[in-house]
Parts: sequence; structure tokens; C-alpha cells
Amino acid sequence: MRLVSTLARVSLAAVSLIATSAFAVVPTATAEPLQEENLLNYEWKYDIGSQIMALKQGGVLHRAPNSFFNAPDIPQEARDAEARGRALFGPGTPIFVHAFDGTPQNLCTLGIVGFDAKGRGIGITAAHCGQFGQKVSSADAQSIAPMGTIVGGNKARDYSVIVFDTKKAELSRTYDGVTVNSLSGRANDGERICKKGVGTGMTCGLNLITSESVSFSQVCATRGDSGAPILRGDQLVGFMSGGMDIAPGIDTSCRTPLQGFLHSPSIVTTSEQVLADLNEHEDYPGYGLRLP
Repeated sequence: MRLVSTLARVSLAAVSLIATSAFAVVPTATAEPLQEENLLNYEWKYDIGSQIMALKQGGVLHRAPNSFFNAPDIPQEARDAEARGRALFGPGTPIFVHAFDGTPQNLCTLGIVGFDAKGRGIGITAAHCGQFGQKVSSADAQSIAPMGTIVGGNKARDYSVIVFDTKKAELSRTYDGVTVNSLSGRANDGERICKKGVGTGMTCGLNLITSESVSFSQVCATRGDSGAPILRGDQLVGFMSGGMDIAPGIDTSCRTPLQGFLHSPSIVTTSEQVLADLNEHEDYPGYGLRLP
């Protein structure tokens, strides 16, 4: 087990990190949701090449650079919340992490939300998505100003803790068809697990090997999927961290469904380890995390 943990740390240093730059202007609070043509990281493609690469007929939505998958669209529940002047957050919500000058810097995926023992609204994503003090907004509610802040986490284990302003943010255990009803546990070797991220949507594969803190799996993931929930049914078993760099200088990440299982393995931070860390200090945000 100790060898697996060591290999994971080495691999994390060599991964092609799955956060992706947004490079755009900061969203501001407005009375009406933005029109689709004005949304960041949101482009419909109708050409035959895009349809072939996505294995989908008709329109193909691209939201993460270098991904040819048909990305998850903005769910109706998020549109309804935005119309109320609020942003909805749940497992699999695409998020922007903003630079300190206010501009969106990285596109990632939210793994889980809940409330800690002090009643604070909490979210978990990958640590490499941002730094302490950076603001977080929903990429599915871009007219709403950032209402989350990165307040902690663990860089070595690649998870960040976000505190949300619950006067403006709505937190849910269900988002766009994904529901998490349990936070405990980790995947067993050889078990089928799934993930939901903005880069590649819902993908599933075998969990290859697991230690206390990390696991390696053949779940497809690419840029934008960092922080995404790893699921066994409705049970959260981890958070997407990165992909192993098995061929130096060659991108072997999962970028199109045409690859099938022919992509680099993914590295997952186990939810068991994250929850254990959060519960070590009563005064830290995230202690006693429970689902909404």
C-alpha cells in the first residue's frame, strides 16, 4: 500500500494537469442570464468532423479546450437558479477559479458540496485548480458573480476546500442527473466506477488499484475534469486528480470517445482520505462535512 502511495506522488508530479485556462473577462451580476453566444467555454459545433470525433449526430457542445467530447449542457435547474439571481452548485458542476485580478483563470469541476459542523457551505475540488484566497463561480451561471472562496485543502493530496456564501449560492446533492447520497467509502480493485466532469461528461471504467489516499483507474478524463466526483452508484468514492504521463511529450489523455479504453490511466484522490483530513481539526472549514 505504501508503494502505491509513493507511485501516486511521483505520478502526480508528472501528470498533465486537468485544469484548463479560461482566459476571459470576469462575469458580473446581471438581471438576466447571458445569451449563449456570450458564454465563456461554451461553443456548439455542427460540422461532420466534430460529430465523428464525439460519436454524436447533430450539435456537439465544446466546453473544455482539447476535448472532442460532447460536453454536458447547462441543466435546467441551474438556469432556473440563475434566473432567481443565484447559482446552483452540486456534484459535477463546472466551475471557474478566478485569478486575483478577478478574471476567470481555470475551468474545473466541483466534486461535492455540503455543510460542515459550523453550518458553512462547503465544496471540494482539485487543489491544482487554484490557490488559497481565489474566488470561485459557476460556469453554468455566468451572469452571477463569484460566491465561493478557496480557504484550504492539501496540495500533496490534490484537494481544495471552498467556502460558499450561502445567501447567494444554492447547494444540492443532485446536479444534472448526478446524485450523491453517501460520502464514505473507496473503490475496490476491479470495481466499475464513473465520473462526471465538464471536459468529458459522464464516463466509466475499472478501478485498477487503490491505496488509502489514491487510486488508479481507467476512467476517461481530460482538461476541465479536475475535481470531478468519482462515483460508485450514488456513493462518492473520490475526486478526479490527473492522468499519468505514460509517454513523455505525447498527450495520451482521453480526448475523444473514439479512443475507447486507449488512454492514460487517471489518478483519483479517495474521498475516504479527504474526509479523514477534514475531520482532524474541529476549527477548519469542512470539519463534520454532511450532504445538503
